[in-house]
Amino acid sequence: MRFEVVFLLGLFFISSVIAGSFSSTVTEYTLKGCAFDFEGTDISVSVGSCSAAGYFYCTDELEGLSTTDEGLGCARGNFDFDLEDGDRDCCPKGMKCSKIAEGKFKCIDRTDNCVTQNNKHDCEAISCLWLNITEKCVDSASDLGCGYYNTQSACEIDEWNLGSEGVGTELCSAGTIECAGLIFSIMDDGCSCKWNNMLPDGKKCLTNIVATQKFFTDYPDVFECSTVYDLGDCTDGTQNYSWIPNSSIISGFGNGTIPIPEECLMALNCVNGSGTRNCGEPLIRVSGFSLFSLIVAVGLIGLFYFFKKSSKI
Repeated sequence: MRFEVVFLLGLFFISSVIAGSFSSTVTEYTLKGCAFDFEGTDISVSVGSCSAAGYFYCTDELEGLSTTDEGLGCARGNFDFDLEDGDRDCCPKGMKCSKIAEGKFKCIDRTDNCVTQNNKHDCEAISCLWLNITEKCVDSASDLGCGYYNTQSACEIDEWNLGSEGVGTELCSAGTIECAGLIFSIMDDGCSCKWNNMLPDGKKCLTNIVATQKFFTDYPDVFECSTVYDLGDCTDGTQNYSWIPNSSIISGFGNGTIPIPEECLMALNCVNGSGTRNCGEPLIRVSGFSLFSLIVAVGLIGLFYFFKKSSKI
């Protein structure tokens, strides 16, 4: 068993070197999702999800759709999409999904201001987000974090998918992170809002991200990061923010005797941070991963098991 572990690690190291020598292209990779090229940058979107910026939608059939082109992208694949019925669209900030023809929709500029809408119907009819708790209309989920919910039931139900589309969830679309010689996957259901009753009021609902090791011999290393985001008011288009994370081991890591590598905590943005952003823009800049490196690693590991099996015949 020790030989197998050493051999696999050696293969991964060799594959990384080979990949680096053949390609310097950095990409983001999702095992189950759609890949897009946005202004020269590769981004990945999980199946059945809207990209954080709202420009793309990945259908359940893994069809990648642009929301600013005519089709079903902004309608989230729904032929019967209707904002008046309360359906949620997928559009960039400041835009709404409009019906162009039968079964064809497209994101167009919103002419009305979200903050001036004073009831849920008018707010949602122009593709804004109505906050039942505060009875306010805001532009999108990117203006909010899980901390918006003030009860455990609301936090766990997560009506607005803030656990996967709200503030601090940019990594939920990345699919994979690489750190400390390991590869971790962020599964489709690995992002959620999580309630912690031990924290003060107003900080009990956390943004929670689970990272699961992809290649392992016995049991995968799995850890999570739960984060409290403190968002200031949007003033003149900018907003101050800060966050405090807390990490914990779910499984692996030597049954909890080995700490989570600091490099992996940093890769998951599980470190204290603060700054200023334009209202609604991403807090986290997603680091890339070499797709070529992953393909080479998988190929070499496959060859290892092939020859191992052949030697027993």
